[in-house]
Amino acid sequence: KTLSVDTLERLKQHNTNTIIKKVFDYCTLNNISLDNLIEEIKVDFDEDKQISVNSKDESETKQIAINTLEDEDNPYRAIFAVDKLNEGWDVLNLFDIVRLYNIRDAKKSIPGKTTMQEAQLIGRGARYCPFQLDESQPLYRRKFDKDEANEMRICEELYYHASYNPRYIQELNTALIEIGIKPPKTVQRELNIKHSFAQTNFYKSGFIFKNEQKKYNREDIFSLNRSIIEHTHEVKLL
Repeated sequence: KTLSVDTLERLKQHNTNTIIKKVFDYCTLNNISLDNLIEEIKVDFDEDKQISVNSKDESETKQIAINTLEDEDNPYRAIFAVDKLNEGWDVLNLFDIVRLYNIRDAKKSIPGKTTMQEAQLIGRGARYCPFQLDESQPLYRRKFDKDEANEMRICEELYYHASYNPRYIQELNTALIEIGIKPPKTVQRELNIKHSFAQTNFYKSGFIFKNEQKKYNREDIFSLNRSIIEHTHEVKLL
């Protein structure tokens, strides 16, 4: 309700986010003024298009509404929830999660229960949005990892918004690694393959795994165990 042109102007001037820049570029290209953008946002996120759900005991009407968010005639754009995603609520067109509080429950840098639940919420939200631009595209697979400039790639992205708190972000990353959402270490390798192999269906639809060999220097081995050395072994030759 208090969004103003001055606020958007400051955001535009100091913004470093690629997606936000694309929004302003789109508005400029299509002659959409900041006043019109504000009105559009206010209409899209009007109170009638917001819903609050916090438990399984909500009314049947709300239950139907939040489980049909993918329907074209579903008006809701913003969902206020506490533990709903942790209770088995599956929503496939979730693109933004906004953390409305700024507390930490970690102890000695070990993520607490709340942080682990937030990591699980991200995992539940970071699912493939089931859309197709044409019938040749699969529904539940990423389509634009090799085409990062494609404007539809945003449909494969999830944004998590929280107050700037470096320690919390570190703890959240630790939680994401623990539950397997984020790899503990990423290594990028360049592999050279034959052009003929690159044209095969196996290459286009399969995966290539490369093992890394590590030399074992045997520094922890000094000699045979003394129990073996001092034991008398008797052998009979036939």
